[in-house]
Amino acid sequence: MERFASRVAAPALIPYAWWAMESARAMGIDRLYFLSRDGYFPLKIAEILRKRLGLGIGLTYLYGSRRSLYAALAHEDEAEGLAFFSRRSAFTSAAVILGRFRLADGARASILKRGGIADADAPLSEGDSRRFAEFLSGDGEYLAGLRAAAGEAHRAALGYLRQEGLLSGGRFGIADSGWAGSLQRAIGRLTGRGGADSGPVGFYVGLNRPAPPDARAFLFDGEGPASGGARFNLLAYEALACAPHSMISGYRELGGRYGPAFAPAPFEEGHLRFARELEGPLIACAEAFAGSIGPGAYDEAALRALARRALTRWFSRPAREEAELMRAIRISDDSGNGYSLPLIEGDRPDLLRRETFARAAIRKLPAVFGNSRGGAVERLVWPQGSFAASSIARSRLVGASLRTARFARAALAFARTLRGRGGRVP
Repeated sequence: MERFASRVAAPALIPYAWWAMESARAMGIDRLYFLSRDGYFPLKIAEILRKRLGLGIGLTYLYGSRRSLYAALAHEDEAEGLAFFSRRSAFTSAAVILGRFRLADGARASILKRGGIADADAPLSEGDSRRFAEFLSGDGEYLAGLRAAAGEAHRAALGYLRQEGLLSGGRFGIADSGWAGSLQRAIGRLTGRGGADSGPVGFYVGLNRPAPPDARAFLFDGEGPASGGARFNLLAYEALACAPHSMISGYRELGGRYGPAFAPAPFEEGHLRFARELEGPLIACAEAFAGSIGPGAYDEAALRALARRALTRWFSRPAREEAELMRAIRISDDSGNGYSLPLIEGDRPDLLRRETFARAAIRKLPAVFGNSRGGAVERLVWPQGSFAASSIARSRLVGASLRTARFARAALAFARTLRGRGGRVP
């Protein structure tokens, strides 16, 4: 684990943590909240750097998830809450959808019966999911359960956000891995309606779409179809930016204080163990790095290059021992209700096929695109041959398609010009 921390985790996470802190300070923001769970290690690193450099910025770990925040938001915007709770996830069944908030005893069975669902655990196709969501939007018993759950979630979420200072006025920052910025939007809406005078500014590792005015991205911002995010493996990064605690399903009050309501799942144990074992070596790397720098050492371009270099190598050409460390990790989201996929091959690899087109061919892509050296393809254990193979393929194919389209448009324009001049077009 020490080798993994020094070769992958430290050069990937330290630059982002420092960048988020310095970027917030440059905007006059004096409070930065690192969102769970991806912000756990970046916060630990930022605290070390802040102490070393004497930076005046408040750093806080904020518990939250889409499930906890959008449940609260449903109290203010029922349509948005309904869309979130009935959304498709990696695996969608009627049981998964109905398990996203607590329903009254007997309600589940009656809703399934009215919805025409014979097997609650059977996977729903995209069309079936859409029809079931439409049914739920008009089912009185389901909506009553949603409203009751949303009211309680809203009270607890605002209590927690107020307790942590997000409703005390003044602008604050949110640090998270990113991708879409959905948690920032939810927090902004909740705090905006709860009394805060300004919404959060997001500081992300990357965004899969153009960054909104109130967000900044460290590695890629979604600009253009073949941006830096095209070669970035989101699942791998989220496995790296982990925390030694379970997902958050909501908030609860205990002794006058609000705290997270954890949602432990059996499949998380491998990930939790990985996080616990990584923490010590990673903190040691961060302390050693902090000891080597001083005031004026911040260089954003150099930090970005360091993180990109470490992550690109890991995504594309992981050493076997680096990959094996991740073998016990299973990937899920906070709306999957216990369903998970293995991060790397070894457990139900058939479930990964929908994530990889032409799976057998994709195994050969690292060699085709020059991402293997000396026969390394046979040694890689990622399910796609190389951890970034599908992303690399997507980037290359998108780029080739755009070039082909541009050439076709240019050829057509040239042909029209020739016709206009009476020329011959072969």
